[in-house]
Amino acid sequence: MTKGSPFTTPEEFLISSPVVAAIADLGLGNAASVANMCRRLGFEVRLSADPTGIEAADLVVLPGVGAWDAGMDRLHATGWGRALVEAAAAEKHVLGICLGMQLLCESSAEGTAPGLGLLPGRFERIPGIGRSGPRKVPHMGWNRVLFNWGAPDVEMPGEGRYYFVHSFSYGSPSNGVVIGTADHDGELVAAIGRGRVLGVQFHPEKSHEPGFLLMRSIGEWVVRNGSLEANR
Repeated sequence: MTKGSPFTTPEEFLISSPVVAAIADLGLGNAASVANMCRRLGFEVRLSADPTGIEAADLVVLPGVGAWDAGMDRLHATGWGRALVEAAAAEKHVLGICLGMQLLCESSAEGTAPGLGLLPGRFERIPGIGRSGPRKVPHMGWNRVLFNWGAPDVEMPGEGRYYFVHSFSYGSPSNGVVIGTADHDGELVAAIGRGRVLGVQFHPEKSHEPGFLLMRSIGEWVVRNGSLEANR
């Protein structure tokens, strides 16, 4: 497949069993695109500006683009903030995308509001000086991600190319939750996770076949954990 070309979902990309995905529509950009991708993969999608009915979801998705404080304000105003905390406490699968990944954490140099704290760590502005000199900020465009999956135990290839747009990066790599990195004239954290809470800094919905493969693998992760629980 040519990078940037349109992608038609092949049958083998469909998830093997139904997964209900509740997607938070905070009015921050990319929720509808994420919902469309999930539908094409066979998820039962519930896209909503409020968290009504979230208890029926197998996977809760927090997409987002924009600024930290605006994102936290929307989470609190809509009730999605409390709902996400409760979903994680109930051991539901949670996925944050781009700003959504950041909001799952504790704080950011971009704003003053505390984050949801579902994952440890703080975000810092990407330095304008990289390994070999000045580098472009924001980090924008396609980049290779190297994964080190453990927990969450998503069954995925060890690397892939994904689309990024961000100026702030996870700044707490020693917290033990980093599961993916990218090189932008210096290492940047691309994915974090612990237990059933997962965040990706890039945009799967903009990443064509690699993004679809990642979301399918996340769906299978949910299916696999659900099957294990049913057999207990």
